[in-house]
Amino acid sequence: MAKAVYDTAALLHLAVAGDAQALGALFERYHPGLYAIALRMLGYSEDARDAVQDSFLHALTKFDSLRDPQAFLGWLQSIVERNCLVILRRRRNGPLETMPHALLHERFADLPEEDRIPSGLNYRLVSAFHDLPPVLQETAALRYFSEQNSYEEIAATLAIPVGTVRSRLAEARMKLKNRLVADDIPDDLKKSDTAYAWEEFYWETWNQFYEKPAALDKYYRHLEPDLRIIFTSGKQLSGRRRMLDDFREDMQVGINVVNQSIISTGKITIIDSVFTNPPEHPEHCPPAGATVHYHCGQMTWQVRYHHAPRMCAGPFGSEEERCKAC
Repeated sequence: MAKAVYDTAALLHLAVAGDAQALGALFERYHPGLYAIALRMLGYSEDARDAVQDSFLHALTKFDSLRDPQAFLGWLQSIVERNCLVILRRRRNGPLETMPHALLHERFADLPEEDRIPSGLNYRLVSAFHDLPPVLQETAALRYFSEQNSYEEIAATLAIPVGTVRSRLAEARMKLKNRLVADDIPDDLKKSDTAYAWEEFYWETWNQFYEKPAALDKYYRHLEPDLRIIFTSGKQLSGRRRMLDDFREDMQVGINVVNQSIISTGKITIIDSVFTNPPEHPEHCPPAGATVHYHCGQMTWQVRYHHAPRMCAGPFGSEEERCKAC
């Protein structure tokens, strides 16, 4: 018997009706692509992860305003981009109009009640919020249901440090996700076999080639000969040989790499890694980074690096003490 295939529209209708497994499937399918957008706009940082998680939770509160289920992905991408713009504005303390992607506009205006998709999700969302501890509930409510929802504005409202706001929201997001998104998603609802194949490929290669030459060779052969390489700084290089040389240099220096996550949509794969430099080469690699691989068929034609800032050796070891180059 053929396995059922659920497209975005079908999953969305199930999710809006309160199906946690369908909601989990939507998040699993589209999280890598949304994360890639946030990385491109914000760089490798907690902000990029926050922007994606916040956007998905914000979308849950606005499902009823979505007229066309087929437009779900573009709608969700718009929410991520707007969240990133807000973060950029806070970082640079400048007007929104001066930021990248400033010409983004609202794709979905407020709709008449009769045009909205009937929702069984609102009840689940409200119930999940009510299950949060009071301090998390009030912080999350300000973030997702208030117009004054920046970290700084929430901190001022609650008279707590911005760092406390950030940690409370991280805990609230995890608890909400656990309540709203089913962990055990059936195979017929999951993302494509191609996406899972790419994830398995990188766990077998990227995660191993600092120790196994055969894994590095397998990884190297899947890169297009004229591979495009883009770095955090904006510098661009061409040719897969350059990547091979860099990896061999890292091995010679003695870099240790631990992969935290590998997620794929089938067309892109994002690898989050933590790097440990040997004592004799403390500045060789950044502390962490995300590498985005862009696929065409069985090959990768572009790789984009997003590196975390290098921490400076200041007198207090503070996370705020970063050199100008960072």
